[in-house]
Amino acid sequence: MTRDVSFFKSSKVIDEGSRVQGLETIFSRPERVTFIITTTRVLYITEYLVLVEYTEAVLPIVFALYSVIAFHLPNSVYIQSFAGLSGQQLIENVGYVLAYSTLELTSLILAMGVLKRMLGISSPHQLGFVLETQAEMVQSKLMLWFLYVMQVPLVHVGTDYSFKFKWAHTAP
Repeated sequence: MTRDVSFFKSSKVIDEGSRVQGLETIFSRPERVTFIITTTRVLYITEYLVLVEYTEAVLPIVFALYSVIAFHLPNSVYIQSFAGLSGQQLIENVGYVLAYSTLELTSLILAMGVLKRMLGISSPHQLGFVLETQAEMVQSKLMLWFLYVMQVPLVHVGTDYSFKFKWAHTAP
């Protein structure tokens, strides 16, 4: 099943005389408005999809790097997820995270391939556009969530996964 997606690939059409025609000569005004709204929606949805897939592929790599670095810092004794963890177990856990990231990267590449095949849209260009024009917003949100997630397992934040709450029952 092939789809005619030529209207997504270009806003100009070549007629029989090899002349380029603009949207004004191809569509009526209401058709142009509908075309532009539809195209804008498709571009927004595909941008969002590619950004989500990119985030899912990159954040596990950042987490793996953080884990390796934080494990070797002196304050790692306060991180509950590192309690009783040996260097070999850390390498094993990081391997699992990187395997997951590889699967997410594969998902990103497949999504980009499907978008290119079905719509003729260059997903790497879209991703670059979003990361360039919305860099502050995207990076600030990613860093905020990353910092929040990294602070949760700290002992002095009050997280007690045993639900015994020993700190509440000890006398000062």
